[in-house]
Amino acid sequence: MAENGDWYPKTGAGERAMYANIEAKIDGYRAKYPVLTDDYRLVIHTFCQTFVEGFDKIEQNRATGKQATTWFENLVRSKQENTPAPVPPVYQTITLPANALVGIERACRDFAGLMKKQLNYDKADGLDLMIEREASGERNLNDVQPTLKVSLVDGGIPQFVWKKTGFDALELQYRKVGTELWQPADKSTANIFEYNPPLTTPGVPEKFEFRAIYLIKNQRVGQWSPIYTETVG
Repeated sequence: MAENGDWYPKTGAGERAMYANIEAKIDGYRAKYPVLTDDYRLVIHTFCQTFVEGFDKIEQNRATGKQATTWFENLVRSKQENTPAPVPPVYQTITLPANALVGIERACRDFAGLMKKQLNYDKADGLDLMIEREASGERNLNDVQPTLKVSLVDGGIPQFVWKKTGFDALELQYRKVGTELWQPADKSTANIFEYNPPLTTPGVPEKFEFRAIYLIKNQRVGQWSPIYTETVG
């Protein structure tokens, strides 16, 4: 059982942020820490990629499963006549990297323990790699969550305003109200940007939901923002 003060993330989203962060940054430490040989860094990349691939595809497939339930209910219960059946939702294939192994958490804890035994280990490096627990009152990258200000400009185009607060960029997603699957919208380094989601019928307003997450080196960090709803069109 993990002891109090354990650095390992307590949520799946937190784990996802940590593994993506290690994957993005570990090669930058190879010169400082000789223990990070080419072979060992390959092991680290593999367990990071394995977690992110599994986590992301399962999350997508959970959303697709909800869509599939609605699709099948319509297929069976619809009162329409002579109407072609809609195309079923498509599940994502989970493709693991070569040499993927079980026991990802243990491999990550072993990696963290080995790093902390190095004579030249710097706690700041551990914080950067998210294998150290931040002191009380410091920002925890597992928990950070963007806040958006959403408004309509230029004839109804959604505009998004956010505070960078040290992050590289923001990833925005959208979905039509009543659907489950989130769609990629934009990645922006500007703290004010616009994104106009596609309408089913041009000129006919639709309700959309938006959410966002911080990015560091194009990797997701922290938690998704609250969901914001706007009528577009």
